[in-house]
Amino acid sequence: MRVLIAAIMAAALFAQAAYAQHKSPGPGPTDKEKAEAQAKRNFEKDNDEAYKSSLSKIPDAKKADPWGSLRTPGGSTGGK
Repeated sequence: MRVLIAAIMAAALFAQAAYAQHKSPGPGPTDKEKAEAQAKRNFEKDNDEAYKSSLSKIPDAKKADPWGSLRTPGGSTGGK
């Protein structure tokens, strides 16, 4: 009896493996999924372009030295 049950279980396992190998992969992405992916790429591209555009509008920073008028021209820090 145990041999019969073991044989049935083995046959079921082999049948599952064979079925899985011949199973079709299924349909590819749908039009809706393709459209969502394209919209996401367009959104990221637009964001990148807006970021680069905003960076180009930032003026060059001028280095301000608020203590510059109080320093000596020789670069001395006082002391001796």
